Amino acid sequence: MQKIMSLVFGMFACALLRANEKDSLVKAITYETGVVQLHGGIARLSIPQGFKFLNAQQSHRVYTQLWGYPPQPDMIGMVFPGNGGPYTDSSYAFVITYRAMGHVRDEDADQLNFDDVLKHMQQQEEIDNAKRRAMGFPDVHVLGWAQKPFYDKNKKVLHWAKEMQLGDKTGHTLNYGVCILGRKGILSMNAIGAMHQLDAVQEDIASVLQMAAFNKGNRHNDFDPQIDEVANWTLSGLVTGKAPHHANMFTARFSNLFILVLVLAGVCTAKIIHFKQSNQS
Repeated sequence: MQKIMSLVFGMFACALLRANEKDSLVKAITYETGVVQLHGGIARLSIPQGFKFLNAQQSHRVYTQLWGYPPQPDMIGMVFPGNGGPYTDSSYAFVITYRAMGHVRDEDADQLNFDDVLKHMQQQEEIDNAKRRAMGFPDVHVLGWAQKPFYDKNKKVLHWAKEMQLGDKTGHTLNYGVCILGRKGILSMNAIGAMHQLDAVQEDIASVLQMAAFNKGNRHNDFDPQIDEVANWTLSGLVTGKAPHHANMFTARFSNLFILVLVLAGVCTAKIIHFKQSNQS
């Protein structure tokens, strides 16, 4: 009996220590507002009233220590609603990444058929899910567009929302993606949340789409064909998270990163709910 009690006490002490560490991390978080320079001045975020920005260092700590995910080297910050946070009920987050994948052309924007893109994603599900299972992640099923993709050719901004099912869970997952095209890469903002949060995200999306911009010299229109590399990606590829099959190793590396981001975005809400419940029990 004494051994059992010692084991139970040890488990309780470890759980309490982990909870205290996480509580301390949450209390230490500091947010920024106003204009925030990103990735060495390549781009900037203009955080309006009603939102707040978490810098790269703190975002990585939240992502790995609080949410328990492997490091994502390309992450450069997070944006939360003003009344939100890593463990706030009914909150969502935009995870911000920058990928120097090359210049993504958009000349074919007017010919894109995103209904065909959706059908292709659904047809490829079994192949993609086999890769996810091999990485230790559950299956992801794309049920449809929560918001059909739209590309603003003037602002070079592509955004969309997918409704997904994670494994055999009954609750559906929201993956809201925003891509801003730049001279040598893309700035991505991926919303992490559940489908019931779609209305809140859509209510805020006009402000979110205005936040990010590339600085002069790094904008899409600053592309120099003499010295800049063209990415082997298309606009539809940014939505599906896949480069074409003939992509070289440079672009294939980013394709794997997109698959990982999609999976992590899908499971993040469940992780948050689990942690909140465990702290309350």
